[in-house]
Amino acid sequence: MTVVFVVWGVFFAIWVCGRGESIYTLIQTMLSLFQGPSLAIILLGVLWWRATGKGALVGLIGGILMSTSLLTVDNFQNPALTAQDLKNPAGLVNKLNHPNDPVSTYLNEKLSEDSKQTLDLYEQSLLMNEKAPEGLRENLNEPIEMVQAEIEAAILGDINGLMGEENFYEEQRFSQIELDPEIQKYIQQNPKRKKLLQLNRLLLERAYPDEIEKNPHVLRPLLFQTEDPFLFIAWWSFCFAMLLTVVISLLTKPEPEEKLKGLVYRYRKESE
Repeated sequence: MTVVFVVWGVFFAIWVCGRGESIYTLIQTMLSLFQGPSLAIILLGVLWWRATGKGALVGLIGGILMSTSLLTVDNFQNPALTAQDLKNPAGLVNKLNHPNDPVSTYLNEKLSEDSKQTLDLYEQSLLMNEKAPEGLRENLNEPIEMVQAEIEAAILGDINGLMGEENFYEEQRFSQIELDPEIQKYIQQNPKRKKLLQLNRLLLERAYPDEIEKNPHVLRPLLFQTEDPFLFIAWWSFCFAMLLTVVISLLTKPEPEEKLKGLVYRYRKESE
């Protein structure tokens, strides 16, 4: 088991790398899928004598499906940038590394020093690949892909962190970019939290149409305002699991009293 957990930990660390989320948030998000339903059936099983095993099983499964559905819908609405959203990483690198427009200049100033060094490294790798003889290009492709993964993680980490803190919009900065009326509405609302992330994502899509894919879900109404809604997911799955357990328990045959003695609050005195 130690070997299994060590191997799992290595792959989990690789998966976490570059996501821009803390391990605490990721673990709590995964636990939220089970915490709400589990708490619901435990409370009902201890405090309500009419709860049944079938009701608990349906409540647990239904609650987990509920929390999974909420997490899936929220992820679809997530405006954060991912590696899959970059249509042309090399083009974005070039614009950020050699800014010649107000948006790229602004982002370049906000990038960390490590990210700027990675930008230079990626650009050098591309130049080496272009100048190398055809026979050597295949050997250079693998290191270039590794550097590309590093630059994506570095840039996305910096930009996603900035998206949740600062409003990218400034009239002079976006004066040469055509903005939709819907984006103008967002700007006038002076958004916070996830709405700020939505606005910044929309602004980046308009500023870099050839480099960043459009997210069709960004303009949909938000399911949760907070960026990390694991507590809300746990709460609503708890309520749904409790409702299901109660309904199914009332529709099924009660458990025999002998089975409940010492386990349910109502029969505590008899057990003593």
